[in-house]
Amino acid sequence: MKISRSLATWKDGSSVTSLRWLVVFLFVLSLLIPQVGSSQPNRESYQSALKTWTRHDEVYTWKNFEARVVWYATYQSMSFRTARVLRYAKLYDLDEDQVQALIRQEKDEDKKYDVFFVSVYAGSAQWPDIGKDTSKWRIVLGTAAGNELEPVSMEKIPDDQILRQIYPYIDRWSSTYEIRFPKGLKEGEPFELRMVGIPADSNLVWNR
Repeated sequence: MKISRSLATWKDGSSVTSLRWLVVFLFVLSLLIPQVGSSQPNRESYQSALKTWTRHDEVYTWKNFEARVVWYATYQSMSFRTARVLRYAKLYDLDEDQVQALIRQEKDEDKKYDVFFVSVYAGSAQWPDIGKDTSKWRIVLGTAAGNELEPVSMEKIPDDQILRQIYPYIDRWSSTYEIRFPKGLKEGEPFELRMVGIPADSNLVWNR
């Protein structure tokens, strides 16, 4: 009797239709799972690299708690450069050849310079852009050997939506720069980026 009922149910049109939909659902699910699994690690690895190589400090006045300087700096290590290129590749839908070409460019620059991306809010419009007046603003790179390196270039970078995707700590009041120093850092040694000036003094330290 139970077998007869099962056969009757199987022959019923609604049951067959339900089975077909179940098969379709499982097939679609099998296609989606690899896509989710493959995209998530890339995003997490970039966020991890950004956190590893970024430092942040804020300096305020005691009198009225006015912000003198709020700044972030991300050291462009080779591991971060690679993660950044992969992030760009996702945003711009680059192919493998384009990705490899960008990584080669990053390697070439990494051999010549120690580079920092810097976002800074100076607290007041009266202070000039970093690097334009060294009597008021100065940024130096301190090495583990005790040397102070002056930047070879300080380029102000226009803010846009893509840049904010790469460096989400940028806000509407920030000025953003790419600062290059002559290659002087050694793998595994600590270093610091020092901002010195009339508005405020601040040090960012990387202990790697």
